[in-house]
Amino acid sequence: MEKNKPSFLSCAKRQQRWAIRKLSIGVCSVLLGVMLMVPSLGTVYAQENRGLDTTTHYTATGIDNNANLRYSSTVFNKVEDDDSLSMTFTYWFSGSAGWGTDPANKYAGKYLLSFTNNTFYKQIDKVILADISLEKHNDGAMWSLPVTKLPNYALIGLSRNQPVKITLKNGQTLESLNLQDTPIGFNSVLTTNKGAIASNSISNGYILLNNKKNENEKESGFTKGKANQRIKFNIDDMTIRSIHTFKPDENFLQTDYSWVVYVKEQIAPELLPYIDTDNIKIYCSDLDGVKINKNHEEFTVPINDQGLVDTSQVPELSIIGNDTKAQLDAARKNIDRIFFGTLGQSRSYTISYKLKDSVTLSDFARAANEYIKKNQQSFLFDSWMEADYLNTKQGVSTNDNGDAPKQLNNSYANAYLDANDTDKDGLFDFVEWKIGTDTTKVDTDGDGVPDGQEFMIDLTEPNNAADYLVSKPTTTTTTFDSTKKTTIEGTVPKTLIADPADPARLIQITNENAGNVIVKLQGYDKNTKTYTTDEYGTVKIPYKDLVAGNFSLDVNANVVPDGTEVVLVAYSPNADNPIMGDPFTFTTPDADKYNVKGGTLNQDYGKKAEEAAILDKVTVTETKDGQEAPTPAEKVKTKVIKGEIPTPTADGADQTVTVEVTYADGTKEDATVTIAYGEAKDAYVPEGQKVDVNKGEDPSAEAGIKNKDDLPEGTTYDWKTPVDTDTPGETTGTIVV
Repeated sequence: MEKNKPSFLSCAKRQQRWAIRKLSIGVCSVLLGVMLMVPSLGTVYAQENRGLDTTTHYTATGIDNNANLRYSSTVFNKVEDDDSLSMTFTYWFSGSAGWGTDPANKYAGKYLLSFTNNTFYKQIDKVILADISLEKHNDGAMWSLPVTKLPNYALIGLSRNQPVKITLKNGQTLESLNLQDTPIGFNSVLTTNKGAIASNSISNGYILLNNKKNENEKESGFTKGKANQRIKFNIDDMTIRSIHTFKPDENFLQTDYSWVVYVKEQIAPELLPYIDTDNIKIYCSDLDGVKINKNHEEFTVPINDQGLVDTSQVPELSIIGNDTKAQLDAARKNIDRIFFGTLGQSRSYTISYKLKDSVTLSDFARAANEYIKKNQQSFLFDSWMEADYLNTKQGVSTNDNGDAPKQLNNSYANAYLDANDTDKDGLFDFVEWKIGTDTTKVDTDGDGVPDGQEFMIDLTEPNNAADYLVSKPTTTTTTFDSTKKTTIEGTVPKTLIADPADPARLIQITNENAGNVIVKLQGYDKNTKTYTTDEYGTVKIPYKDLVAGNFSLDVNANVVPDGTEVVLVAYSPNADNPIMGDPFTFTTPDADKYNVKGGTLNQDYGKKAEEAAILDKVTVTETKDGQEAPTPAEKVKTKVIKGEIPTPTADGADQTVTVEVTYADGTKEDATVTIAYGEAKDAYVPEGQKVDVNKGEDPSAEAGIKNKDDLPEGTTYDWKTPVDTDTPGETTGTIVV
């Protein structure tokens, strides 16, 4: 194949949106920046008719990042002439302690080798490491060997490669099982004497008989030690890290003074919609895919539509399209930064695939599970190295006359992204194992919130039922009298959430530790628009009332200073995750601050009182320094007579009128005004007149009043003393009206 000048892809850097966070769960503290990949727990899309088994056939107590192990991995080599399958298990221990078995835990202190294709593993007759037979489990799905039986495991400081031979039953072959074109996944781990997985032991790959990617075209001491590959998902920065480790006999520059080496990696094209293809990086790394030298540049690598990552398309790393000695020297210098390492030691480089900013972990987990379900396999990764030379001889350099680059022997490796989400809660199983949640339960702690939402969105502890986000507290009352004992009625409802695995089902709150949501009445700072540390009352919402979230919070009289702005703040049962309601005021109502008094209105007898005169008799005062003083006019909004002004009665009896006073704050108070009527005699002047009577008749007293029509109805008339009419002539008498 002729080498042609490529069209280089443009690359743009994007800011990382994930910050390192610390999550404390149970007895362990985990930095999310510490990533890992472990085999899946529980069954995901295990379908007998298609042969895929994604069940993990062992349990682990967690992940141990400090085990006495530098690294270990299992890789597939080839199918031998006798149809047995050849694998290599490589291990490098840094200490011999901590690897014993435990009678109480059958998985502790073991090398565990598992397979995912049940059509294949059910036909395994035996698995032998060196000359030691492994123990069979679960119909051949898993095989084990005590770590202490690994040859020379206790000789620390050296890497050892042990052959692993798989023999099928009754002369079966991959062809007879019709699996010659089917990737057969496998994974291996080492567990400590406490049953935890050694983090540097996690390894996977696949067996494929007709693997056209493994060409082995060129021998080189640079890849004398067979390359192995690990795929790790780092949830801290949402990157897939493809980590490649190998042990060369010579360093890159000294192996061949005329060559360059290209790295190529094929990923599943179905991953492309989720990957930021402008942000794929390659760099020298440690075993976890972390860049080991800040001074060593990382290079952006393009990817084509078929999912091929190719460093020959990177100008800084390639001589394609620039067939000069100067370009060769520049490219070799940059490539050496990627393959940097101490002579005689293994080294690693990483290709990092950042997910798009718009892709969440739950989105990716859902897509990965759909891919597994549809294709009956995980996302596969294949990688290899190719050697290239200048087309034409320049000086003493070797040239290849334009031949295509050749794949280095032992450089091919494969692995797969373990992206199972058994319970469909939005968290990969390997993440759940790391943080201690249950891969078979959407809601591990029973607080009604899916584990994925708690861990990635809410940032609460998914295995602590007392730690979750509560809703905003509400109350219908906005002012309270600080001088009186007050009961605040409100709600902090806990809405049931749809199950991400079955949206038609609501997740129930099953753990009583989710009860006792805390509601506090606290001070409010209007400048910072947040609550203060001043607390005036607390109440807890018990488990039985969580969904409705009703509460009654009692505040004693004179606890909250008058005029204080306050706010309700709700907390999760562990007194964390505060959320504030709307502020309101604790103040003495104007009706309680001021003194209203109704006076007496003196009214003429029989004259109906006027509104203004009545209202004028209502006074409002406030007590200042022990003295009553008029209340400022603006504090009294209105004075209104309640009912009708009464009509005076004939007897002139006093009457009362109720006046409603409305204050500026809207509170109201009544006052009583008394209408005191004067006497009728003060209102009328009767006029006497001449009365003619016969001798001896009794004169009418009423007839003696001239202006009777001006006097009120019911007026009576009597002689003060009897009048003598026995003597003819005129006489006088006094009439009492």
